Amino acid sequence: MTIKYWLLIIVLLSALFIWWSGLLMEKPIYIAISGPMSGTGENNGKAMVQGVQMYLDQVNQQHYGRPIKLLQFDDQNKPELAKQNALTIAKQSQALAVIGHYSSSTSLAAAPIYQQYGIPAISGTATADELTQGNNWYFRTIFNNSDQGSLLANYVRKILKYHVVDILFDEDVYGTTLTQSFVQAAESIGLIVRYQWPINSADSTGFDNTITKIIDSLQNSTNKRTMVFFATHSTEAVKAIIALRDAKISKQIKFIGADALSSSNFTKKMSS
Repeated sequence: MTIKYWLLIIVLLSALFIWWSGLLMEKPIYIAISGPMSGTGENNGKAMVQGVQMYLDQVNQQHYGRPIKLLQFDDQNKPELAKQNALTIAKQSQALAVIGHYSSSTSLAAAPIYQQYGIPAISGTATADELTQGNNWYFRTIFNNSDQGSLLANYVRKILKYHVVDILFDEDVYGTTLTQSFVQAAESIGLIVRYQWPINSADSTGFDNTITKIIDSLQNSTNKRTMVFFATHSTEAVKAIIALRDAKISKQIKFIGADALSSSNFTKKMSS
């Protein structure tokens, strides 16, 4: 009887373990993704989700273990919303990690919260140097602005053979840090930075006034072989390039931009 009793216990425990293991295998692992799912950067946010979901579908189809599900959060590329999303992810969701945010400003706004709650985050698009400095919880899969600015300055001077460059930059953390690294590299290789024009995307009147100044400066310039470096986001770059084209001076100068101008949003707007 004793042997049968223990055998029965072993069988029941084994069955219970198998049942419990099955429940654990069915319980999803959640990963959050935060970016501009609506607003002017909606296309970029959708691209983020599509790319991540495509990979997760492949992983889940292989049945390696527990399924992985994606939780979407819309920050509209606004730092305050990004901060709110980060708090929601940390306090109210089951997410174990975060993919995002899209821009440097939104990523920097959310970074202290992820650090405080010990949630790892990774961005494939935020290039501000300080995002990963002093924060062991934030990572990126892209170059930073120091590397990008230095590379572009060297490319303009040594490959394209330009001696003079003008800079149009956004006053946010992305534009200012990118400009600083570009200027620093330019000074060391003999590339003359003639003008630096700051813009604020939230100030439409100020933006228009700055574009007018740029047009006047370029039209009155004796140096017709000039390069304009756009340390801006794609929306501002499109507006500026169209204004220069309408002023009939876009053929006199060349443009070069950073990673923001490689987006599908920029390509679509320039081709429309």
